[in-house]
Amino acid sequence: MMDPQIISAIIAVCGVFVTVTVTFVIGLLARRFNYKHLYAETVSSNRMDWINAWHENISRFIACAETLHKHTKPSAERLKIEKELYEARAMITSRLNLNEDTHVAMLTLLNNFRIQTTPADFANQREAVLALAREILKPEWERVKKEARGKKNV
Repeated sequence: MMDPQIISAIIAVCGVFVTVTVTFVIGLLARRFNYKHLYAETVSSNRMDWINAWHENISRFIACAETLHKHTKPSAERLKIEKELYEARAMITSRLNLNEDTHVAMLTLLNNFRIQTTPADFANQREAVLALAREILKPEWERVKKEARGKKNV
């Protein structure tokens, strides 16, 4: 028969081995979970920044277009507003994914947008841009909400 001290030492070594193994596995799982959580949080944050930038630039574009449509007299202020309009349009178009039909449609709308037109035509153009912007942003917002709830990205 074995000495009780040897049996106690073997049990202690086995206990240490089990503890180290369990701690290691839990550490790996926690690290993996934290990485996935951090990744999802980063993606959601970047997507929200993209959405906010879109909102801001669409708003700037429409506001500048409205101002230019109402005030046709050439001036230094008008040139400044025209510049801001072109910057907003450039920011919008730089965020478009031309592999998506709605994004191509937005590019077409922006490229064909006319400031000097009848009030009714101007209003139709403005509403078309706003409606399409909402159509583009809605799925992005839905993705942010799903990511915030911890669901997989669509």
